[in-house]
Amino acid sequence: PPGIGYGHEGYSSRPFVRLCLLSSGISRQNYGVQMHAHGKPGTAQSRIVIENGRTRVTEWRFAARGDNTGWHRHEFDYVVVPLFDGTLELHEHEGVVRLAPLQHGVPYFRERGVEHDVVSANDFACAFIEIEFLDPQG
Repeated sequence: PPGIGYGHEGYSSRPFVRLCLLSSGISRQNYGVQMHAHGKPGTAQSRIVIENGRTRVTEWRFAARGDNTGWHRHEFDYVVVPLFDGTLELHEHEGVVRLAPLQHGVPYFRERGVEHDVVSANDFACAFIEIEFLDPQG
């Protein structure tokens, strides 16, 4: 789709830099996500757009089918806003794979504690915005 590019300055060439790509399972409290030893490293690219004491906004980009975020656990409630019409695969515990059909601009909310690897099931580049609520009082 128009407007989706890759290799822009500011994007992490090592996805999940903010998620502690060490497969040790050590939580990075200030980043809100925990990687697990059984997950494979991600190939999607992330870029933190806004970060303050209450909120973190991250843009996630998937260049091709099969690109993934890497296995992680969300330590904060969050909202995802898709920037495409298409489908993501949500790889969960015990080999469960759920298909998540998404519509451009239609957000969804999830509570903290979600554990998964998000994989593009699309034959085109796609992206979404993730908004994490860091302030438990907010």
